[in-house]
Amino acid sequence: MLRPKTIGLRSTAALFGAATIALIYRATHSPASERVFDLVLAAIALAVVGLALTTLVRKQARELLITGKAIVLANVAIRFDEMRILEEETVGTQVYLTIRSVSQRLAIAKADLDPAQYAEIVALVKQRFNARAEA
Repeated sequence: MLRPKTIGLRSTAALFGAATIALIYRATHSPASERVFDLVLAAIALAVVGLALTTLVRKQARELLITGKAIVLANVAIRFDEMRILEEETVGTQVYLTIRSVSQRLAIAKADLDPAQYAEIVALVKQRFNARAEA
């Protein structure tokens, strides 16, 4: 399973949730002139919490399956004997293992995995790709 790293989203939601609570508490115990400012900041912080939680819910785990004949990710299957290109690409700060056949493309993001898992998957796919090229 490729499980997206969500620690940043969870931390953001917790931090801004705490800020929302603190700002609402402060607004209830401050003069009227400061109350509006605190409530506006609390509303903004609450909006950030909502966005973080929505993004967290929408990030879904995807199953990666590597068999003796193919690699399958998110309903895209590429057989090892149909692979044409296997490369690691860097786009900005993200690193992807990209596998291409004649008609399909599959990309595995390094950011979605622990470094050891990514290295293991890259080694396994390269081994199968090279074995296919030698045959």
